[in-house]
Amino acid sequence: MSTIDQNVIENLKKLQRPGMPNLLHRVIDIFISESAEKEQLIDKAVQENNAEELAFIAHALKSSSANLGAIQFSKVCAEVEQVGKAGDITKATDLMQTFKTEYKQAQQALLDIRNQ
Repeated sequence: MSTIDQNVIENLKKLQRPGMPNLLHRVIDIFISESAEKEQLIDKAVQENNAEELAFIAHALKSSSANLGAIQFSKVCAEVEQVGKAGDITKATDLMQTFKTEYKQAQQALLDIRNQ
């Protein structure tokens, strides 16, 4: 399975208007910037045992990654969100390696699309 759903990317490309800055590049740039900050906030929420914050940030990442076609990463974010909602940070600790791996893969795939 591809890291990024190309149908989502193609749909974003269709929104491009002639003469306007590249919309897909802009959306990817925003995601890369904001997701890096959110990754750090998720780490902090886990370290501080803050389940509510964990669920809130994971929810935001789940949505933004799905909007860019990073479906597998979005699914992992949904798992992290559910762990936060359940209030069991120990399960989040178990998920963090998968979260970081999927995040790096999605980030690199989006950067590759951006640089094409």
